[in-house]
Amino acid sequence: MKFHLLTSYPLFLLGTIFVSHMCQMSDALYIDGMVRLFRGEGNYNDLINGYDLNDLVGSGHSFATQTLPTAGAQARQVGFFDGRGKAIGAATGLPTGAAPRSMMGWFKWDSPWAANGPFGYGKGGGCNFAYSAYMHSHHIPLPILELDQTCHDEGINPVLTSVPANTWYHIAFTYDGTYHRKYVNGVFQGEGIPDTQPDTQLERVTMGGNPTAHAGSYFRGFVADFAIFDRAITDAEVASIYNTPEGLTSGSLGESCTSDSNCGSGFVCDIATTTCKVDNGGTCSAASDCSSGFCAGSPLTCTDGAIGSPCGSGSDCSSTFCDSGTSTCKVANGGSCSAASDCSSGFCAGSPLTCTDGAIGSPCGSGSDCSSTFWSPLTCTDGAIGSPCGSGSDCSSTFCDSGTSTCKVANGGSCSAASDCSSGYCAGSPLTCTDGAIGSTCGSGSDCSSTFCDSETSTCKVANGGSCSAASDCSSGYCSPTSNTCATRPILDPCHGITCSNHGKCKGNGLCHCEDTFIQTNDGKDCACPNGSFLNESVNRCYAPTSSPTPSPTSSPVTASPTSSPTSVVTNAPTPEVSFDTPCEDGSGTFTVNNKEVGCDWLSKNKKREQKRKDVYCALNEVKLMCPSTCDVCACVDSFSYTFELKNGVNEVGCDWISKNSNKAEKRRSKYCTDDYDDGAVMNACRKSCNLC
Repeated sequence: MKFHLLTSYPLFLLGTIFVSHMCQMSDALYIDGMVRLFRGEGNYNDLINGYDLNDLVGSGHSFATQTLPTAGAQARQVGFFDGRGKAIGAATGLPTGAAPRSMMGWFKWDSPWAANGPFGYGKGGGCNFAYSAYMHSHHIPLPILELDQTCHDEGINPVLTSVPANTWYHIAFTYDGTYHRKYVNGVFQGEGIPDTQPDTQLERVTMGGNPTAHAGSYFRGFVADFAIFDRAITDAEVASIYNTPEGLTSGSLGESCTSDSNCGSGFVCDIATTTCKVDNGGTCSAASDCSSGFCAGSPLTCTDGAIGSPCGSGSDCSSTFCDSGTSTCKVANGGSCSAASDCSSGFCAGSPLTCTDGAIGSPCGSGSDCSSTFWSPLTCTDGAIGSPCGSGSDCSSTFCDSGTSTCKVANGGSCSAASDCSSGYCAGSPLTCTDGAIGSTCGSGSDCSSTFCDSETSTCKVANGGSCSAASDCSSGYCSPTSNTCATRPILDPCHGITCSNHGKCKGNGLCHCEDTFIQTNDGKDCACPNGSFLNESVNRCYAPTSSPTPSPTSSPVTASPTSSPTSVVTNAPTPEVSFDTPCEDGSGTFTVNNKEVGCDWLSKNKKREQKRKDVYCALNEVKLMCPSTCDVCACVDSFSYTFELKNGVNEVGCDWISKNSNKAEKRRSKYCTDDYDDGAVMNACRKSCNLC
């Protein structure tokens, strides 16, 4: 047998004083790991797991009022056994085999006395199957008390060498898997290693006798606070149990307490009622069971009533509001919140933060605080045109005008009024926001940045006097090259004082354009018939003298195509040297073929005969003069009499000015030989100098 006595008395005393002081804070104590507790207060009930000692063997079971010898203890009921019977219950769930454990309780034997007991558990009638406290009756004059595994040396016996009658003792045993430890009246008495590990069998728990089943294994005396634990509890815990005035408690619902240490696992001490209540997460049947005061959900569970807790009504929530949609605690509109998820509405905003309905006008910190998702700083809006905004996401139009910080419509978007548009211009059909620039659709000058809407084209233009960069900018179609302003095109003498004969028309470049069969004479100022032909004034045409046409066709039949040589014109008429310095275009006159009047288009309208007709008729001077384009006789020349105004507005020059300085020719061409300058007049009159041939 091995055991060690605690000999350091000062250290023990200090520990005892500390534990005693700690334990006096409560009247009863709960210790974790407790799996059985039989207080004996008028019953043999197990207050931890409900395995009551309801199998009463023999007789003489009763209860008596006693005061345990602990400072502050009050008189209470304890179990009494007169040596003729014991109480038995199931050993379900207790430490088995060599598992760690603790077993303790109060006892006092009475005279005349009976041995065995006072308590234990396991299987009687065999070696090492039981684990109990055992008093030997054959020790005279006083019995001894031991821990009994039956048939083995437990390593710590005897626990008490002399047990006087009518004296209360608190005994405790612990086993950690290797060592047994023993305690008397809360004080550690020594430890030892048993000669064999326990092999406890779970058959029964007994109080008032040992675990054997046969009669006569009874105890005479009193028993209180018999407890079993599924672990080896500590020295301090044993001392605290002994020094607690009311001893052990189950710490279950309704048990008296002054702190959480008085209450069992899953329970806390409700200071207001000084009773143990169910902690959050534990099962409950009513709100009064819970330390929080909130019992809800399915199955019913104690909650803290906080936001998000399950609920059936507002009484289950600290916020007093239960959201019917989610059956969870939420905050109603107007209540304080820390996040949108706190609120039944889903919107938490303002300063201080408050649950809102997110409606238009509600306070907000972002669009997520608003049912519309649109906001201006601090207020929910509908995002409509004109609403205040900080970015496009604040607007139903997705466009926030940075200048006004209001929702507008960007260019290209639909509008109903100019005020809808960021540009300030709304026009067209359908109405659309535009930039009001030149060329934009308009209905009136208010639709244009130039303030002028051209009525003919319904587009924005520049009125006379306004700045322009091209003729197309101007309603007049003329942008002065000298002032870069729109103006009415100046009316000039297109022929520069030249009078054309009645056979020609001025082309605007100082030349006469001869009609039909005439040629230019007198330096391009007049028109006359070519040499060898004569004028038929009645038709205003020139004809060869040998075959002058009559004003009206003869009776000769008209053939579909010309003969090998035309009969209506003279082929041997001399061909004067002709110079074309006008735009290359066919005239509108006619010539006679087989007594039929035809125009220039006749030469090329039949593709199979086109080349033959040109070979025959374009050799004739009158046809060549009338149809220079079709007959391919255009020459690339400048108008010898055309002049134009330079951009400096001072000098007027002719075509030769463009190319006479070879170093400046290209620069002058890029400036004046363009469609933009005077609508291309220089380019058309000075084709050779403009290098357009």
